Amino acid sequence: MSDYNIQKESTLHLVLRLRGGLEILTCKISGKEMCSDAFAAEPVEEAPGIIKVQSRFMTEGGEEINTGGNASAEGGGPDEGTDAKVVDAIETTFHLQEYDMSASALKTYLKSYFQAMRKVKKEAGVAQEDIKAFMATAPGACKFLLSKIKDCEVFINEDFDDKGAICLREWAEAGNVYYYIEPGLDRVRC
Repeated sequence: MSDYNIQKESTLHLVLRLRGGLEILTCKISGKEMCSDAFAAEPVEEAPGIIKVQSRFMTEGGEEINTGGNASAEGGGPDEGTDAKVVDAIETTFHLQEYDMSASALKTYLKSYFQAMRKVKKEAGVAQEDIKAFMATAPGACKFLLSKIKDCEVFINEDFDDKGAICLREWAEAGNVYYYIEPGLDRVRC
């Protein structure tokens, strides 16, 4: 391992220790890992309850890609000039599986998912006003996700547990963007 890689790895461990570790986002219903705070996330303003998470490209083994130039500026893609297979970091790291879903199937899924989340919150002893506030975000979240279904792929956990969380992935040249229903995810510190 080069001095640079040792320094980089040590810096990552130091940052994680200072922050108290990495937060893994797990589905409240299935318990499956869906993402982590290692990826930049921000709320979607027009859809309270939805977060937009920026993924990145990596080689299949997780190594950084260094082609010695700026392939994307020269018209090449992220794997231009390398023999390594390039993959999406979130899809690969969390073993997400592509899930064929039409707009009407998504609408049906979202209705039952929000009802299941209401039940989970009630059983966890969440205050009724907090449950009502969560359910008030459902129409806007559903409308936003349904508007994205034509431009996105749907992903589900590795066990294809369709009672749990799904996410939508929108292709982007700089790295794919994922949309999650944030209140359906727990943050677990590791």
